[in-house]
Amino acid sequence: MVKTPNSGDRISGFPDEILHQILSFVPMKTAARTCVLSRRWKHIWNSYPVFEFNESSFASAVLDGINLTDATPQCTALWTTLLNKFTDVVDRRLHKFCESKFGIQTFDLSITILEPKFASMVEEWIGLAAKNNVKEFHLKINNGNCTLHCFSLPQTIFSAKSLTVLDLFGCGFNPPIAKNAINFQHLHSLFLENVYLDDSTIQQLTSSGRNMEILHLINCKGFKRLEISGLVKLINLTVKTLYWSDLSWIDCSGCRSLERVYVDGRVSLNCVFEDRDFPYLKYLSFFNCIFVDGIKISSHRLESLMLDECERIEGKSVIFAPKLSSMFYICGAKPSFLRLKLNPPCQLELQLNLRSRDRLLTPWFVQLKEFLHMQNQTKILDLFLFTEKNKFDSEEASRSSLLQPYALESLVLHIHSGKLNFAAIMDGLLWSCHPQILSVAVNNRFELCFLEFLGQTLMDRNYCRDGKMKRWQHSLKDVTIMRCDEDEDGVGIPLGRYSLRDAITNLGGRKTVSFKLKW
Repeated sequence: MVKTPNSGDRISGFPDEILHQILSFVPMKTAARTCVLSRRWKHIWNSYPVFEFNESSFASAVLDGINLTDATPQCTALWTTLLNKFTDVVDRRLHKFCESKFGIQTFDLSITILEPKFASMVEEWIGLAAKNNVKEFHLKINNGNCTLHCFSLPQTIFSAKSLTVLDLFGCGFNPPIAKNAINFQHLHSLFLENVYLDDSTIQQLTSSGRNMEILHLINCKGFKRLEISGLVKLINLTVKTLYWSDLSWIDCSGCRSLERVYVDGRVSLNCVFEDRDFPYLKYLSFFNCIFVDGIKISSHRLESLMLDECERIEGKSVIFAPKLSSMFYICGAKPSFLRLKLNPPCQLELQLNLRSRDRLLTPWFVQLKEFLHMQNQTKILDLFLFTEKNKFDSEEASRSSLLQPYALESLVLHIHSGKLNFAAIMDGLLWSCHPQILSVAVNNRFELCFLEFLGQTLMDRNYCRDGKMKRWQHSLKDVTIMRCDEDEDGVGIPLGRYSLRDAITNLGGRKTVSFKLKW
């Protein structure tokens, strides 16, 4: 076949940078195969500045289905042999690339260190990456049974001043580190998970990265305080700690550019977020945190707020957030949760975890009604009932509050106790609120018993034991069961003995029966 001038290989004529970009869109194994196409493509592969080495992927390709999960001497020996082959591949390609003195764009290594020689090789590779101006550095040490600081990073990593992304898992920093040794002036993102570092090291890391925009610390150990007030460009902060973590204090008071904050752990915070200090804040999430003096928010941009089992949130807590569109609030049965003030009100999803030691008595239901009216826009109330002591007196409740039952969009019940007084629970809740949809999760025998009780109670709602006091049965006009089939459009069917039994039988994967209530 005679080739015309336009029938040649035009792609190979593209500049190296464009061909490297093309290779970035395909798996590394596929990219490596291009080196056999021609000398031109061999050069492109040899100069490709992205290194992704994953021992698990390498082992899967070599073993072809052989299982190495058993901790037998034979499996350990075979895994060591594979690691030798794997490290040889990494070592040859990295050295060959560095001989050409190209800059490294990405270095991504996942490896298990079974012997000291493997640690020495990793240290050498880190030095080569740093010397060749690596920009994105990802290292995952898979020694799951070792201590968090089984592999200590060599200080050559600190010479990688061109770093924009540093992502570490399962390793540690070996103190002491010389003062001003860390200078990551171009660092944009720092991700540390299962990493051991002391207070001095974390302080140097965060203070040297003045241009840092993303900081994620997941299950790290060794440091007690996180003071990042100097990160004025930080946008995204995520901190998640182990239950026994050393971290006890976080200070992000100077991070003016923050848009998203996520903190999960038993750490103390001076939780004051105001427009003058955090003008761009949009998302706040706190789990199990300890607020020094409540939570005070005055933000015109805040859109989402999540508070999950936090301590000292009551009392002085005030939230002013005109654009707050959703709030997810999880707490125990303590009445103090009612003191949280939202101004203006927002759509609130409230989840209460009522533990076995919590007592659900009449005053609790009164305060629940007052809280719902105070927030005014609460849409969803999710109750997890582990409590074993509950009681409700409608006369006592009516003397304490003249408010009408709150019109709620959805009430979801999760029953985890066989000692509940079902009648008291229903009387108290439906005295406090009138949900449009009442749902019961059915994942255990307690919930199944409660569902049967609820169905019987709703069917016999015309019966009222106390004719003097207006009860919730008087206000309920109609009840239908929502269809459990996911392909239906939510149309209800009349509540009867057969339909309830049919709903329970045909739960499928949803594990929930919902009632549509018309008040």
